[in-house]
Amino acid sequence: LRESEKRYETLASILPVGIFHTDAAGATTYMNPAWCRIAGMDAGQALGFGWLRAVHPDDRERLGQGWQEASSRQRASSDDYRLLRPDGSLAWVMGRAVPEFDAEGRIVGYVGTITDITERKRAEQRLLESEEQLRLLSDNLPGGMVYQIDSGPDGRERRLTYLSAGVEKLHGVPAADMMRDATLLYGQIVPEDAEKVARLESAAVAAMRPFSAEVRVRLPAGEVRWRLFTSAPHRQADGRLIWDGIEIDIDDSKRTAAEREKLHSLLLNSQKMESIGRLAGGVAHELNNMLEVILIHSGMAMNGLPPGHPLQAGLRAIDQAAGR
Repeated sequence: LRESEKRYETLASILPVGIFHTDAAGATTYMNPAWCRIAGMDAGQALGFGWLRAVHPDDRERLGQGWQEASSRQRASSDDYRLLRPDGSLAWVMGRAVPEFDAEGRIVGYVGTITDITERKRAEQRLLESEEQLRLLSDNLPGGMVYQIDSGPDGRERRLTYLSAGVEKLHGVPAADMMRDATLLYGQIVPEDAEKVARLESAAVAAMRPFSAEVRVRLPAGEVRWRLFTSAPHRQADGRLIWDGIEIDIDDSKRTAAEREKLHSLLLNSQKMESIGRLAGGVAHELNNMLEVILIHSGMAMNGLPPGHPLQAGLRAIDQAAGR
């Protein structure tokens, strides 16, 4: 028994997980070094009910209630809670305690562990903040909305998993109704444009790249408006095809001749700049070829002259100028 206890103590002393033992009332009788390191307390301070001082005041009542409930049902307890260290820093831990029973089935103590999950909690908080930021941005997208569609493993399903607040303004249908039935969204696309979207989706899935499409939608009141859909496909680990997309109302720009003329002018200018770029590239290539000839021949000429020859200085100047 002593050898077994020695092995247990040795193992417990080197584990990175905090290990503790309590009596039936919850007073601790043992803490391993990892527990002391995580809590920032030494074993002498933590023995008995001293360990409670390490638990954050806001979590003590909840932790105690969970412990009592588990004890009354004679089962293991598990909870995430915070430890407040003497230096003021916080550590999130995942605690678990398993009851010990005597020969008559009565609880005589608990053996438990605490695992430091501070980094995981921080990552979860950053994720929540990021998701909240995304929600605020998407809900305040002027004249547009953000959506996500789950198309299933074969890409044939249509299930909305996210819609931003702009959906009701854009489609005249409550977001809750759209979430229940994605055909309310797809059904508004006029048939000719729906066929175009289907072709673009197939090509996008084949290449796993985003696509954009200008389509017309017919609202419940009968009004037809132009929309720009931009959507990107990706597959989850389980093989399900997911679409992340943005829809923007472009009706005003589509119906404004001046805007179309501006876009046409921009296209012409880009074509002109492309031509100038090709010309500049060609000139640079030809000039480089001529300079290479100058550099080669000036180098050969310098190598063919004896040191101190009067032509050396002039050839060196030619070589340096061509190099620049």
